[in-house]
Amino acid sequence: MSATKAKGSSRDVDAAACPDLYRRYSRRHTQCVRPPKSCHPLHEGVSEADRQLIVDEHNAFRNRLASGAEAAGGLPAAANMMYLEWNDELAAVAQKLASMCAIKPDCADCRRVESFTVGQNICNYKIRSQAAPPVYWRSTIAYWYNGVKQFPPAAISPYIYRLYYGTFSQARRLLINAPIVCGNYLNSRVYLPGEPCSRCEPGTRCVGNSSSSIFSGGRNESAFSSLCKSETSAGPQVALPTGTIFYCNFHEPSLDCPIKEEPYGSFQVRRLIGGGGYLTTTVSPNESAAVSLDRVLAVPDNDTEASVCLRFRFRKGPFREGAGGSSELHVRLSVLDRNVIKSSALTRHYSHWTPYSITITRPIRVQVSEPAGLRRRVDI
Repeated sequence: MSATKAKGSSRDVDAAACPDLYRRYSRRHTQCVRPPKSCHPLHEGVSEADRQLIVDEHNAFRNRLASGAEAAGGLPAAANMMYLEWNDELAAVAQKLASMCAIKPDCADCRRVESFTVGQNICNYKIRSQAAPPVYWRSTIAYWYNGVKQFPPAAISPYIYRLYYGTFSQARRLLINAPIVCGNYLNSRVYLPGEPCSRCEPGTRCVGNSSSSIFSGGRNESAFSSLCKSETSAGPQVALPTGTIFYCNFHEPSLDCPIKEEPYGSFQVRRLIGGGGYLTTTVSPNESAAVSLDRVLAVPDNDTEASVCLRFRFRKGPFREGAGGSSELHVRLSVLDRNVIKSSALTRHYSHWTPYSITITRPIRVQVSEPAGLRRRVDI
């Protein structure tokens, strides 16, 4: 995003104008604060032509690396390098930050969005001018990418962050807006070395194997022939795990995912870009909501040692970040043909996805409920 600033930056919260979703993430979310009085942008925003240029420039660098044509750093070609696409929500958050004359990245929860995790790069440069200066998109993106010279091949897997190449290494994910890029996770793999496009993830295709145009403007598709592009707006899909008897990600149609709700309609499914999804509900004081996964898992009767371990991730907390009060999340596994129940009550607030597991012998059903407290939300 772009903005030409005067001076100074602070965070004056405008709670009334802040969407509920962002207030849940942080009271000081970037979309919830006013620009400082000392900030007077001479120019802000991104034109359609700028947007196309930004996407093209990022993808040109990514294609150079993916094809094995990058001479600096000795990095190998990439078998699953993604084609980057624009995301309007990220663009809106980034533009708001730029329009506040920000000179440093904001906090992780301040830039948080629903569909994916977000990293952030910012570039500041000074020009003496009374008029709005031009925005140097190409040189800015090239400056970020220049970290390729310091990025060692050994840091591809597992990914190890270093300041001097951090802006270059946002290579794995698929969505961008100017200073915000979905990037890498520590100790995970930046990309898979190999023949270009030979290991495109499920839900993606090789740009070089398609005769259709990716976009109406910008560079010809052949310029990005070593990249993998999402076939739908859902992005690349996570491969289903093997060796499980039950798996539900609330994204793909599955026999494991049918649910029963109480009260009916109290839970909603939210799907995430890049695969997966979750159930979410909001309950008011002195209210509760429950959901049961309908799938019954059979364990052989002659297997006296059989057990089932259910692993899931959840988060829960106040409807608005910082609100007081208490609430409980109950998880219950039960054997349907016997009076055997195992349950846990989770009382702490977890604003980020938190893993949890519970084990019992024999078939199970899972019930999740939140009986009381100030207005709360719970996701599973």
